[in-house]
Amino acid sequence: MIQTLSPLIREATAVDAESISRVRVASWRAAYRGIIDDAYLDALSVEAGRERYLRSFDPAPAAGFTRVAADDEGRVVGFATGGAARGAGVPWREGEVWMIYLLPEAQRTGLGTRLLRSMARGLDRRGLGSLAIWALARNAPARGFYERLGGRQAAERTTTVGTQRLDEVMYRWADLGPLIGR
Repeated sequence: MIQTLSPLIREATAVDAESISRVRVASWRAAYRGIIDDAYLDALSVEAGRERYLRSFDPAPAAGFTRVAADDEGRVVGFATGGAARGAGVPWREGEVWMIYLLPEAQRTGLGTRLLRSMARGLDRRGLGSLAIWALARNAPARGFYERLGGRQAAERTTTVGTQRLDEVMYRWADLGPLIGR
């Protein structure tokens, strides 16, 4: 378990691309084993993810923003990305956290809560008054995390991962105030 007395949460840069990919691969393999096909999870590549994340920083950051969480030694142990909500029929002031992942050893340390709150503050600064986030329906730990922080189920959909069709649930905070502490 990671000791996170005063973890650093900061804006990500291109230098973080490999660390972000490493966190995503490790967290997907831990969180989604038994939900997503093993062959798909085993084929995830830190190198391919690194290239994808590098492109998101070059030549300029994508429409959204990415934050990383570092442990006491400065090692990236989590990240989140977000911006304006994607998809048809979304309210114009809706923000979305597109991804939030932590290494398994960084979970249950309070760091995920701090990272999600930091993303909510970033959405608020961009004039986005609410927050949505999607979770796989069978991912009970993530769903419990969002519910404990006040997220309410707002929608359902089906997504494709590899060759699988998987159900997702959207959690929503209609007002960012309680999430960001105001």
